[in-house]
Amino acid sequence: MQHTNKNQLRAVAQLLGAQSFVNRAQIIVEVSLLATWACWSYKQFGDVAFHEQQPDIQYAYKDMSNRYPAGHVFTQSRLYEVCPTPLINQVVERLNMLDWADSLECIEYLLEVVREFEPDEPYYLLSDALGSLMADLVRPVIASDRVCTTALYHGMSLAALPNLKGTGSILVRVKEASPFHVAVCALLETPLEEVSSVYNSASDSASYIISVPPLGAAIESDSYRFSHEAGVYRAAKEMESRAVVLVPPSFLFQRSSSAIRELLIEDNLLEAVIGFPKGQLDFAAAPPVLLVLDKHREKGDPIQFYGLDTILTSEKYRDLVAAVHDRAPGSHGVLGTLDQVREKSYDLTVNRYFLDDATAAIDALEDTVSLDGVADIIRAQSLKSEPAQPSEPDSYIEVAIKDIDESGQLCSPDKCIKVDQKQQKRVNSQRLKAGDILLAIKGTVGRVALIGDNCGTNWIAGQAFVIIRPKKTVSGIYLYRFLSSDLVQQYLAERATGVAMKMLKAADVADIPIPLMSASTQAQVERNYRAIQDEYAAIHEHYDTIRRLKSEYWTLNTEQGAS
Repeated sequence: MQHTNKNQLRAVAQLLGAQSFVNRAQIIVEVSLLATWACWSYKQFGDVAFHEQQPDIQYAYKDMSNRYPAGHVFTQSRLYEVCPTPLINQVVERLNMLDWADSLECIEYLLEVVREFEPDEPYYLLSDALGSLMADLVRPVIASDRVCTTALYHGMSLAALPNLKGTGSILVRVKEASPFHVAVCALLETPLEEVSSVYNSASDSASYIISVPPLGAAIESDSYRFSHEAGVYRAAKEMESRAVVLVPPSFLFQRSSSAIRELLIEDNLLEAVIGFPKGQLDFAAAPPVLLVLDKHREKGDPIQFYGLDTILTSEKYRDLVAAVHDRAPGSHGVLGTLDQVREKSYDLTVNRYFLDDATAAIDALEDTVSLDGVADIIRAQSLKSEPAQPSEPDSYIEVAIKDIDESGQLCSPDKCIKVDQKQQKRVNSQRLKAGDILLAIKGTVGRVALIGDNCGTNWIAGQAFVIIRPKKTVSGIYLYRFLSSDLVQQYLAERATGVAMKMLKAADVADIPIPLMSASTQAQVERNYRAIQDEYAAIHEHYDTIRRLKSEYWTLNTEQGAS
C-alpha cells in the first residue's frame, strides 16, 4: 500500500460526519478508537485490513478491549451498530493509507481532527508550544538519564508526551481514560493507568512529573478543595528530581492553597513561577501559570518569576526554556529569594516580585511608617441582611463603591438594610464616622473616600472596603490625599492580585509606607485639599447652571418653555 502524507483521519471523520446519526462528540470517539486499532494492526500484521485474525470491526474491537488496561473505552463505539459495511470498508481503506510507523505524524493528524470536530463539551487541549515547554523544562535534565521515569498526570498533560519520546520510561495516569487518551498513548507505546485516587498522595514516585489538573475544579478530598492544590502537593511529594505543574493564577494567592505554597518554600522546592497572559488557553479565560519544582535545589538558590505579556508560540518557547535552566530571566523575569516570599506571606503572585515604577518610587521614600502605625484599619465583612426602608428602626445605610463621587466624597448612599441581631457586634465595628477613610480592596481596587460631616449615624461600610481611622498623630486629610495620589493608586494596582476580580490583601494595606511629614507640611496638604474641593464645588455649580439653562426650552413640562 502506498502511504500518503494526507490526513486520512480527517477524511475518515468527514465520512462519519456525513452520516446524520453521528454527532461531533461521537466522531472524536470513533476516530480515536480507529486510530488505536489501526496502529496496533499495523504493528501486528503490517497493514490495516480485515482478515482471518480480525474478520470485522466488532471482533477487532472486542480483541482490543482485552489488550489494553483501559480497553473499556472500546465499548463507546457505535461504528458496527450504525454504519453499513461498505462505509466501514471505506474507512479501513483510508486508515491503511497512513504510515502508522510515524507515530508523531499520526498524533498530529488526530489532534487536527479533535480541534476541528470539537464538540460542545470540548476535549481540552493545550497548545503545542505549551506542551513542548513543559516537556523541555525537564527534558534537558533527563537527556543523560536514560533510566529515569516520567509520570504524566491528567489528560491535558498528554500535550507534553510527543516531546518526551526517547527519554526513558514514561507513564500516564488519569482518573478516567477517554478514547483520545488511549489513542495517544497507544501511538507512542506509553502505558496508561486509570487511578481513582489521582488527587490523593500515594506511595508512587517518579524521577520527573508533568501534571495538568483540571483548572479550578472542585474535588472530593480530605485535604484539598481544588484539583490544582492536590496536583501540586502530589507532584511535590512524589517527584524524585523535577516537576512541572499547570495551575490557575488563584493558586498563587488564595487562602486555601497557602499551606501548599508554604511547603514549597520551606522545603526549598520551588524553582520557577511562569505567568502567561490571557488567551494562552483556548478553553479558559484565566491566564495559566506554570510551577517548576526541583528537589535538588541548594540553600540560597533563587526563585525565578516570569510575567509573559505575549502568548507563547512554538518559536518563542525555546528562549524561555533556556532562561529557566540558566536562571537568567532577562527582561521577562526576576530572581527572588525565599525570604522575600516569606515577607509576602507566601504570596507567589508574579507582579509582586517585579519592582514596577510606583513600587520603586514608594520604596525609595524616606522617613516612612506603615499605615497601621498611624491609623486603625478595620476590614469590613459581609453582613447577613435584608432590604429595609430608611424610616424603619434599626436600619442601616450600607456604603458601596458607586457612592464615591469624583471628588472623593460620599454622595447619598441609597442601600438600606436590616441586619440580623446576631451580627450587631460586626455592624458596630463597621459603623462610619466623620474623618474615616474608606479604601476599596475588592473590585475597583484603590478607590478612596474621605468621610465628611454628612455621614449619618447609621452609615456602615460595605464588604468591598477597609476603614482607615487616622490616629491623632496624623492628619486625616493628609492621609487621604496621599492614598488618593496617582503614585499610591498605581502602587496599589501593582499590589493587587486576582484575575476576574482584583483584590488587595489587608496586610498589603497595613504595610503601605506613609511619609512622616511635619505639622506645617501636613497643613499645606490640607490647604491643597480644600482648594481642590472648592474647585469641585465650582464645577458642580457650573453643571447646575447648565442643567437649568438646558431646561428653559422644549421641556417635557407642558406648562413651561416654548410652545
